[in-house]
Amino acid sequence: MKNDLTRLVLSVMTLVAGAALEELMPKFLGVGFPVLLALAILTALCSSLPVAIIYAVGAAAFEDSLGNLPYLTSAFFFLGAAAMARWSRLGLATMLVAYPCYQLWLDIWLPDAPGAVLLRFLFSVPVGILTSLVAGLAFVLLERKAAIE
Repeated sequence: MKNDLTRLVLSVMTLVAGAALEELMPKFLGVGFPVLLALAILTALCSSLPVAIIYAVGAAAFEDSLGNLPYLTSAFFFLGAAAMARWSRLGLATMLVAYPCYQLWLDIWLPDAPGAVLLRFLFSVPVGILTSLVAGLAFVLLERKAAIE
């Protein structure tokens, strides 16, 4: 029971902190740091299936509200990225594919987004790699400090 409560508190804290970081960090050519997407993929790899689904939907809800996106725009993508990370052989390398594809996904829903879609697509690769490395290290350290499993 203690482990479940600790994981719940850690999940809520990482969602809120990830949303705050994503909002406060600078955006270059319309490309921000995908902290919530990286955390959803990491949770899909490290947690049980129900926890991964709930976390991905919660992260997508934060993403939609921060980006002023239509309802459930990010939820389908975040769930798909979490499923791809969990059930494919890519694992953490899913982030290399997920964030550039997310830029294309957003161009479908928001064709008037700032920056050209090709520039956002190309710029999102190094930003996604950097964010996934930093978020992965922070996530592992937080789980270790929280003494989960």
